[in-house]
Parts: sequence; structure tokens; C-alpha cells
Amino acid sequence: MEAQDQHHLQERQAWEDREEELRKEIANVTQWKSEIEKRWRQALKDKEDLQERLDVVTKEAELSLTAWDEERESLQRQRSEAVTLVKEFMEVADVLQSKVLELSQEKKRQEEISESRLKHQREEEEERQRFDQMHIASLTEELDALRGQQGNSAAGEQGEPSDPERPTMQKRFVGLFTQGLRGLNLRLRGMNYEWIESSESDK
Repeated sequence: MEAQDQHHLQERQAWEDREEELRKEIANVTQWKSEIEKRWRQALKDKEDLQERLDVVTKEAELSLTAWDEERESLQRQRSEAVTLVKEFMEVADVLQSKVLELSQEKKRQEEISESRLKHQREEEEERQRFDQMHIASLTEELDALRGQQGNSAAGEQGEPSDPERPTMQKRFVGLFTQGLRGLNLRLRGMNYEWIESSESDK
């Protein structure tokens, strides 16, 4: 039973370690998302600045059509690149947001699994305690009954012939106690087997 408790503690520690890793991953992804959003805002600002510059150059280009065409083409190319960069940043931000949601859901699922296992372990422990108490009570009743029979037998022992086939009180109690231990051992094995099957199905 101590080994099983130790196993439960190790498993709980593993879940807590996994939860800590998920928190770190969420923090990292959140930081990346913040950086992407910062760059995205800068890209929007660059786009606005380029647009303002394009307007100024457009007015100045009225005096020089050739220079205006060359500058306009260059600025349009830069503006197109800025728009493309903004779109890429938005796509990356969406992916990161999806990752944050996925990790949050995974963390919640792991917490629910951990709580379910702890509840199951508590229920098993309560069931074992009830089973042990019932066995102890049953053995105590049998022992009291055997003691009463021994007292009655001792009172009439001198006038009764000995019966070699009648089991002694010690033999009957040993038999009952052995039977109780076997039943308890089988019960514990069954609970352990059910717990192993539950662990394998969770994986």
C-alpha cells in the first residue's frame, strides 16, 4: 500500500511538472504574440508614413513628371512590401493565438484528469477502509462466539467424551482469519488491477 501511495505521489508530481511546463509555454507564446503585435503596429505606422510621403511626392512630382514616375513606382513597391509584411504578421498572430488557446485547453484537460484521478483514489481508499472494518467486525464476532463456545465446552468437559473431529477454537479462528486475509488480498488485487486499467485507458 505504501508503494501504491508512492506511485500516486510520483504520478501527481509528474502532472504538476507537466502543468508547470504548460504555464511556461503559454508565457513564451504570449510574449511572442506581444512582440508580433508590436511589429505589426510598427508596420502599420510605416505604411501610414509611406502613404503620407507618397502624397507629398505626388504633389511635388507635378513639377517633374519623370522624377515623379520613378519615385512613385519605388514607393508603391515599398508600400506593397509593407502591406505583405502586415498580412504575414497578422497570420502569425492568428497562429500564435490559436496555440495559446490550444495550450490553455490542454492545461485545463490535464487538471481535470488529475482531479478525476485523485477523486478515484480517495474513493478506492474509502472502499478499502470500509471493507477492512467489515472484516475486522466479522472476525471479532466470530472470535467472541468461539470464546463463548469454549467457555461452555470447558464447563461440561469433564462429563462429555472427547470428539476428535470437533475443531478447536484456535483452529477455527486461524481458518477464519486466513480466509479473511485471502479475501482482503483478492480485493486489493482487484482494486489495483482496476486502477492499472484506468491508467492505461487514460494514456
